[in-house]
Amino acid sequence: MIQLRPYQQDLLNEINANQNRKILVQAATGAGKTVIFTTLAKQYVGRVLILVDSRELVGQTAKHFTDASTFEAKDKVFPKTKIVVSMVQTLKSRLKKDHNLIADFDLVIIDECHIIQYEILLPLINCKLLGFTATPVSNRKDTYYYNPEAKEMFRKTFTDAIEFTKYFALSEIFDDIIVGIPIQQLIRENYLVPDENYIIKMDEENFKFDKFGEVSNADEVFDADYQMDVLANYQHYCKGKKTMIFAQNTTLNLFLYNQFVDAGIENCFIYDSVNDTKYNRSEVVEKFRNTKGAILFNVGVFTKGFDVTDVEVIIVSRRVSSLSLWIQIVGRGSRTTDKLFKDKFIVIDGGNNIDRLGKWSDNFDWKKLFWSKDDYKPKKEAPEEMLKECYNCGELMPERQCVCKSCEHNNCKIKDIVVETGLAIQINTVNIDIKKIIRYSENKDKFFALKVLNEQIFRLFKNVDKEQFQRNKIGGVERIFTTHLKTGYLAIIRSDLKSKANRTYAQQKKILLTKLEKKYL
Repeated sequence: MIQLRPYQQDLLNEINANQNRKILVQAATGAGKTVIFTTLAKQYVGRVLILVDSRELVGQTAKHFTDASTFEAKDKVFPKTKIVVSMVQTLKSRLKKDHNLIADFDLVIIDECHIIQYEILLPLINCKLLGFTATPVSNRKDTYYYNPEAKEMFRKTFTDAIEFTKYFALSEIFDDIIVGIPIQQLIRENYLVPDENYIIKMDEENFKFDKFGEVSNADEVFDADYQMDVLANYQHYCKGKKTMIFAQNTTLNLFLYNQFVDAGIENCFIYDSVNDTKYNRSEVVEKFRNTKGAILFNVGVFTKGFDVTDVEVIIVSRRVSSLSLWIQIVGRGSRTTDKLFKDKFIVIDGGNNIDRLGKWSDNFDWKKLFWSKDDYKPKKEAPEEMLKECYNCGELMPERQCVCKSCEHNNCKIKDIVVETGLAIQINTVNIDIKKIIRYSENKDKFFALKVLNEQIFRLFKNVDKEQFQRNKIGGVERIFTTHLKTGYLAIIRSDLKSKANRTYAQQKKILLTKLEKKYL
């Protein structure tokens, strides 16, 4: 049996203690909600029905049990086992013929319950109901009609009525909400990795939106001339890293795929609902999973139930209207992995999504969102003071300051968007975490950990040109060595990692400096 993490057990205890009949449980992407509700199902006295929203999730969920049955479209007879896993859509079609099909269950669990496609089932569920989701907020809007004379609201057309819309709150379905551990705490406890975010501003002046907030003229504004150059951003920030690219539509998806292939970039895979591909959906996933540095192009296919842990980059070449979808998309990169050293993942946002919805790792007031029917406007936190080095003297200065106070050098301009390539602007930095390097090297030795440390410091110079490196070799470069290399070196040498021999700091510094000088030859 799987050993629950402490926060998972706490959440399970809270669920069992709640006496409400219909409960929504919020568990962050990567927190292991499937582990939580499958453990609950195993322990529950009575029959349990688990509803998911895709064929892949039926199989993935059933694997957590030894005695559960699945119910799929091809099955003629509904199982009689204690635990049954089914797609919502499959069950809906069968219930039209037999309303008593699920009458003898004692607990119904709905995964991804923010996707409201199960309302027709609610009158037929006469037992305890648990809904699980990472994002207890719906993007759905309901149309109401207000009769000025009767002073009442109706959800149906009414003569001489005034029409208006309101967001649908999940509290209209569930009696209560239980909120799990926040993403920031999961990051601090090393269950998830932090997000390093880059943004490119989009001009939305020509955008047209439907009533759901989606771009209705996407084919016009997201074409080959789209202002975010995905290829340039990939090559500049994340070349060689396992990457998922989410396009606005299938036209743009194919254009981007062909652009990468034509540029000679290998291991590119594409899947969407329109374009013909060499592999089917499951084959694409396996190819992507087992190929180092692979790139997966899609529109909105792989947003949940996608457990490739070594994804290092999420590029969003689209405008996302739904907070739920935004968090699901970005969360694909948040998993920890033992396949490589992964202390962060990169998010490149080309749809103004961070401005409107917030970063994936922001703290959201899920209880307020659960109870509220108002349009969601995420609270913006004050941005952290971002620093950069003066191009002239190497001293630190505020990112948005143009003149260095140390030497009055006035060439330290605010980094602008490069119109020709549309490169994104970095808005937060994830620092080198030496504790993660040591944990990652537990089955290796100190030399291996020092090699990882050097690689992490080397990448800090990725976008530093030769002139800047040579000019700041004594100042800024030496400061990076003292701040990161020396501190990390001492921590590794003093750690419990095994070691066949000792290496001095001077030797370690020489190895890194030699590697950097080769870079700038």
